[in-house]
Amino acid sequence: MDKWKIARRILLPLPGDIIRTISEYEDEKEQKALDKKKIEDFFEGCDNCSSADEAKDVYASYGDVVKIIGTNDQRNVECLVKLSDLNERFNVPQVGEMRRLWMGAMESSKFKHEYKKGFEKTNDFFLSQSGRSFVDEYEFGKRQFVYFTDNNSELAGCIDKYNHIQWAFSLDKRPSDMKFLPTGHPLPYHLYVAHPVKKGLYIPYELAEDVIFNDKVEDYFILLQALGATRITARSIKGRKISSDCMVNVGINTKGGVRVIEAEGNAHGGFEYASRNEANSSTEWSWEFSPLQKPFVPENLTWLEHEPEWQKMVQARTNGGNATKWTKRISSSESSCINVNTYQDLDSTFKFFLVKAHGDIKTEVKVGRRSDEETIWEISAEFKSLENF
Repeated sequence: MDKWKIARRILLPLPGDIIRTISEYEDEKEQKALDKKKIEDFFEGCDNCSSADEAKDVYASYGDVVKIIGTNDQRNVECLVKLSDLNERFNVPQVGEMRRLWMGAMESSKFKHEYKKGFEKTNDFFLSQSGRSFVDEYEFGKRQFVYFTDNNSELAGCIDKYNHIQWAFSLDKRPSDMKFLPTGHPLPYHLYVAHPVKKGLYIPYELAEDVIFNDKVEDYFILLQALGATRITARSIKGRKISSDCMVNVGINTKGGVRVIEAEGNAHGGFEYASRNEANSSTEWSWEFSPLQKPFVPENLTWLEHEPEWQKMVQARTNGGNATKWTKRISSSESSCINVNTYQDLDSTFKFFLVKAHGDIKTEVKVGRRSDEETIWEISAEFKSLENF
């Protein structure tokens, strides 16, 4: 192709180029018309909505609308205001999801004040609805992990699209039925995990596995004593050893009809969360008891209804059975109800939230745990024969 043909090709598009350009223009024009129609239909649907089913259809269309207009557009503020109205009238979208929509929009470079105002209104509605219980309304798996910031502004963008960390709250605006251990919590920029059987109780993630494990062991020891144990032996199979600093207080007191007569190994220490005293640790400890009352089931054992094997042991001691020995292994990972596969995901999301809320992150911050940190204890009991009571 000579230079004149090249020049003609640049300056004077060939017929095919003209047709293609016109076609692209027509496609673009058609797409803009479709986009405009979607936006108009959304607002019209909001204004004319008269039922929860219609509200669901309108809400379903919002995803396409926000892709068209983006968050840096006044129309998106108006969209969220319309959706908030649907939420108050039909609970669609649910108020928890409405919080997330406002939180995601809050990190926009424009209309920050409007988005924050909308979030605070929705958040106050979420926290103050008559009869609302956070821990009752959301099942365990949908409220298992909660992150805290210092204030509402820091919640901007704290959204986990994979839903590993389902909730984020500021310290002064959180559900009233959440309880925390240890004393002094919650703290900002911390991740908390829900206790699997003590409803509403949340524990710092880095302590949760040990706290929940100790809690389960404590319940098990109390149950063994109440069922007439004369000797209990705990043996460390894996992970944390057994020490006075991390063991439970094994006595129930005379009200329960059980009295500790001897505790070998000086196991008189109280229950300590996540305490580790390796200097005095051992792989096996034993305790001896002199039961004074026939086997019974103590009140307020939170784990019993969730443990079929424990229930079988109760039947074997109280319902005509006379079992004299029982052995059970308790694992920290199975007790905490945290899927091993989620640790890396939680670690990544936690760091993402830290950056969103705090603006920086220390390299040593890590919320995951190594697989070799699992603790397994084997606990065996010898029982007094029912004939000797």
